[in-house]
Amino acid sequence: MLFSEIHQVVGGALSSKEPNTEAVDILYLSTDSRLVKSYTRSLFFAIQGNQDGHNFIEDLYQKGLRSFIIDRPISLNDYPLASFIQVDRTIDALQQLAIHHRSSALLQVVGITGSNAKTTVKEWLSELLSAHLNVVKTPKSYNSQIGVPLSIWQIQPHHQLGIFEAGISKPGEMATLQQMIRPDLGIFTNIGPAHDHGFKNWEEKISEKAQLFKGSKGIICCEEHLQVFRYLRSTFPDQLVTWSSRNSSASFFIQLTGKTLLVQHNSQSHSFSLPFDFPIWVENLTHAIVAALYLGTSQTDIQARLSYLSPVKMRLSMVHGVNDSYVIDDTYNNDLQGLEVALDYLSRQTEKKVKTLILSDLLDSGLPEKELYLQTSKLLNQAKIDRVYLIGSRITKHTSLIQNVAGTFLSVSDFLTKLPDFSKEIILLKGARRFSFERIVKKIESKSHRTRLEINFEAIVHNLNAYRSVIQPGTKIMAMVKAFGYGSGSSEIANLLQFHNVDYLGVAYTDEAIALRKSGIRVPIMIMSPDEINLDQLSELQIEAEVYSMERVRSVCEMANPPAIHLKIETGMNRLGLVADEWLPAARLLADHPNVKIAGIFTHLAAADDSRLDEFTVKQIRRFEEAFNIIASTTNQQPLKHLLNTSGVSRFPNTQNDMVRIGIGLYGYDPTHQLQLRSTSTLKTFVTQIKEVKAGEPVGYGCAWTAPTDTRIAIVPIGYADGFDRRNSKGIGYMAWNGKKLPVIGNVCMDMTMLEVGDLTIEPEDPIEIFGETISLEDVAQRIGTIPYEILTSISARVKRIYLSE
Repeated sequence: MLFSEIHQVVGGALSSKEPNTEAVDILYLSTDSRLVKSYTRSLFFAIQGNQDGHNFIEDLYQKGLRSFIIDRPISLNDYPLASFIQVDRTIDALQQLAIHHRSSALLQVVGITGSNAKTTVKEWLSELLSAHLNVVKTPKSYNSQIGVPLSIWQIQPHHQLGIFEAGISKPGEMATLQQMIRPDLGIFTNIGPAHDHGFKNWEEKISEKAQLFKGSKGIICCEEHLQVFRYLRSTFPDQLVTWSSRNSSASFFIQLTGKTLLVQHNSQSHSFSLPFDFPIWVENLTHAIVAALYLGTSQTDIQARLSYLSPVKMRLSMVHGVNDSYVIDDTYNNDLQGLEVALDYLSRQTEKKVKTLILSDLLDSGLPEKELYLQTSKLLNQAKIDRVYLIGSRITKHTSLIQNVAGTFLSVSDFLTKLPDFSKEIILLKGARRFSFERIVKKIESKSHRTRLEINFEAIVHNLNAYRSVIQPGTKIMAMVKAFGYGSGSSEIANLLQFHNVDYLGVAYTDEAIALRKSGIRVPIMIMSPDEINLDQLSELQIEAEVYSMERVRSVCEMANPPAIHLKIETGMNRLGLVADEWLPAARLLADHPNVKIAGIFTHLAAADDSRLDEFTVKQIRRFEEAFNIIASTTNQQPLKHLLNTSGVSRFPNTQNDMVRIGIGLYGYDPTHQLQLRSTSTLKTFVTQIKEVKAGEPVGYGCAWTAPTDTRIAIVPIGYADGFDRRNSKGIGYMAWNGKKLPVIGNVCMDMTMLEVGDLTIEPEDPIEIFGETISLEDVAQRIGTIPYEILTSISARVKRIYLSE
């Protein structure tokens, strides 16, 4: 779309010194300066959100971007080659452009809303339909006021069907999303507690979400979600398309036997063999199957696509690979849109400099093969991949189009027989399901231990933004990644937080900080407990050190090239820190050595989470204020003032000062229970063996448990060497299978634990949750008399870490 046409759509004042402004053909829209795809063909919307987009215009201009939409005046003299459209609100202009783009598109559209499973239903429905339709869909979970217009902009003339999610967090948001999506068919997945704080009650939330379906010809819902069903029946009686496992008169009556789903509709029966039978997944898949049948897809076509569905690989996952490498596993599907998302994710990773791609044939694009691989080559060449391996009979015909091809193979088996040497690189595997790229993943993963800790990057970002929402403008954030990132992995979490613009990172020891610098972390780092012998190394690495005693102050002042320091003040916790009679002497000594930069002055609150001790906390704050004033005035420096930890951020907002330090809150635990955080980690393992145990037979070391009756037990490969505390023994702890809690029996062993499963239909290789969706981290901690911090940081390094990104 030409820049001149965009101006006509969004209005506003056009200003430019460049005569050919209106002839620029805009292909891409961007609201994030880090994710610009093409500096010559992109239009940047300077939106004011957590970050003010106007602050990034200068950097984008220097990189070659020339087209901008803004909502405040800007000097053309600073940007003589750029063109600007100034509007009242940039986000409104973005949405207006999406509304226009959707109105000119001739494709059929499915709109999905609900509290949960929007992304899952979208992905599965897309898979069911993409064999015979050219489908465009919401990338990742782009279902917000900004995400939806970016999704709509993807629509191109060859697309036949669009599948778009819509998510809201408060009243009044859905009306605009409806104008952009304008679904012909709607799907209401379910209603639940997500975003409850934005609505008076569930009735209001259902009413708001249902506005998406204004003008829709059909609206699919499950009758068993009674509140949703009743509202839709009363509001859209003529458009309602229901499915039910209880009411045979529903539009679609379903019956599930094992993994066989029988669907009865209009006197016809359709039988489907499902790839899984877990109830939640079956419900989500039923939404997709009903929608596919409603849209005219045959039973044969649906069944053919069901084998490609995966209940697990719905997200990008990153694991440690062989020879100090990382492996990004994105083997759920492989189309142009998915490839673009995966390459974008790869570009954000700074841990390894060498980037490698293993890519299969692209399927179901709807494009002629030559055009498909021309577009593929453009994406790959823009991504600047160091090594590319191609697998498949189609893509290998077009090797000449792609840069840095290191090898071509007709099949995964062929690739595995000539497996390249991978070392100190980041490897993206992007393959369609039918190529079985999981065989490659198994070969190049560094750990074979079945127990794994899954860390959800989106949940960490959600929690970061939850704290940003209660932090005053201008207050910086120090994110704590000490103790191996609270068990989640220091460099991986640090890289994510750096991408999302945290101001500082905090670690405990010098080696942690040096490792982060070596892995590509550039933001300021503060060491909480630096070794004195290493202090002289820190300055050149731009690492800042906590100084907590007069002896350390003297040492720093004697250095020829001292690091920047943060003075730790003792205010009542009686841990590390300068005591009251050291404040003035330390300040005078530092005033005599102005080459020592005081980057910050801080203290640590001992009981910020406990309202019973607020009087003590207030005394700490007063002592800190006194110390800060003495040191700042004596040294005539302007250090950052920071005292609030995770608990203090929400409980003492008036003392947020220049910076706050967030630790356990990033990982999903709010000691004050005032913020709606998401759990970031799931610890899971798999059943190794099922055993029959007769009445009277003992189990485990010390014969600590004896079967009272004939029963069955499951042995799982996790023990106290993995971080599953021995205090969980003898029925105190439990794990979960399919939402059902299984008690620990006997004593927890070093490498194994036994669970009583009774008559449950549990089998070897079934997944077992230690904590996650069914069992909360806080519950695990309470049962053994400890705190969530200890549970997370005790998880052994031998447990595989998998990093998930939606």
